[in-house]
Amino acid sequence: MRRGILLIVAALLMIGATPATKPAAEPAEVLAARQHLADVTASVIKGFDAGPKGMPLAAAVEARRQALEDARANGSPQDKLDASAAYNRARRDLDAAHQEALRTSADVVAAQAKLTLAKASADKEKADAEAANAAAAEKGANDPGRPPAAAVTPNDAKVPISGNAKAPIHLLDDVMVLYLQKIQCSAASLAISKGDTLLYERGYGWLDQEHKTAAPENAFFGIASCEKPITAAAVRKLAAEGKLNLDAPLFATLGIRPAGAIIDPRVNHITFEHVLDMKAGWGGDIRDDLAKAAQASGTTPPFTIPVLLSQAMSRRLEADPGKVENYSNFGFDTLRYVVEYESHKQPGVYYREGLLHRSNCDGIGQPEELSPKQQASHAVWNLKDGGPIFASARYLCFFMDEYWETGKPRDRDHPLWVKYGSLPGSTSIMIWRQDGFNVAAAFNGRNETTHDEIRAALEKALDQYVGTRQAR
Repeated sequence: MRRGILLIVAALLMIGATPATKPAAEPAEVLAARQHLADVTASVIKGFDAGPKGMPLAAAVEARRQALEDARANGSPQDKLDASAAYNRARRDLDAAHQEALRTSADVVAAQAKLTLAKASADKEKADAEAANAAAAEKGANDPGRPPAAAVTPNDAKVPISGNAKAPIHLLDDVMVLYLQKIQCSAASLAISKGDTLLYERGYGWLDQEHKTAAPENAFFGIASCEKPITAAAVRKLAAEGKLNLDAPLFATLGIRPAGAIIDPRVNHITFEHVLDMKAGWGGDIRDDLAKAAQASGTTPPFTIPVLLSQAMSRRLEADPGKVENYSNFGFDTLRYVVEYESHKQPGVYYREGLLHRSNCDGIGQPEELSPKQQASHAVWNLKDGGPIFASARYLCFFMDEYWETGKPRDRDHPLWVKYGSLPGSTSIMIWRQDGFNVAAAFNGRNETTHDEIRAALEKALDQYVGTRQAR
């Protein structure tokens, strides 16, 4: 973890750096933020290196964990309680150091966003002036005393921002524009809600590759794994309506027959709940292996979920169902099929019509459902690269108003939940904050920029805004 913190810090210190041959003065606020980062980072690293009795925190956690295991094996009940308390204290100290580093790095991100926008504005003004002067010179009317005309082009140097024009929150907009540029994608969207009320909704950048169509605030993005809570909620809702028994055997309920001999009878004990919990026992992402097996057996593509499940029945499990958790995209491919099988609707249709209590929640679906008009007006150009389900940030907030990350209905508790989605055409984030705010952000691209970095910057900006409002 200490190495991870140092990598985050090093990356942030490099933001906006210019070659030594072209030094550029930075605004005082950025320089102050960099110094603040260096000071607090030094403190954080010192904290990592100054745990109990001079032991680094990471090593202290490991030592406490080993002591806990020894106590569980050989100690008295009191020994077990003492060892558990010591381990938890060490974990809390390490987590606190980690969170402090993330909060500190967000200070530089916010300042750097302002610097980036200032540079973009200056570059645009320069380009406008050069274009105007060139046009005037071509017409033989280059009058030095005449103000330059504005150059309006489809590829405007300024990133367009849509939605909530009467009450922009510049702290949040700056973060979103910065990460739009860092991820090097064309579009992004942000929505914030609290208590069933949509508080903020913005679109950034362009839907198309040519930068001609600005992204609306309710633009459609592929959401990658951020569809998993939605699919889980749909399955649980069908169960609550009596259409599905989560403890029933998966294969028998869906009428799946094995492609060959059943070599592991444990497959008959896999339930829907096991798949929801990613504890089916078949391992992680087995879809490619199942497809190869189907092709080898003479089946031709496309390989439907029933075909792949029939192959899964003839495989040996890696663990007993319900025992070992393995992150599985194929499991949720299966669950989307379950939604279709039990509701008699395509998953996207059910998510729009049967999942939420709201009537105005149409910002979700499957890419193949969109008409050419909808594609042109609301969908990012690489929508299919973001996964099998698309959504608007608004829909994600509406969903978070009603459900937790587990897919269970939201209650009056105040846990912190976070869900990330990542595919070549998607960097998506859902945050259920403990103060009741829900935050949804989506970008139509992906690179080495981490979800944690974006989340820290967004939460820092939101905290600053909320704190300012409360102080008034």
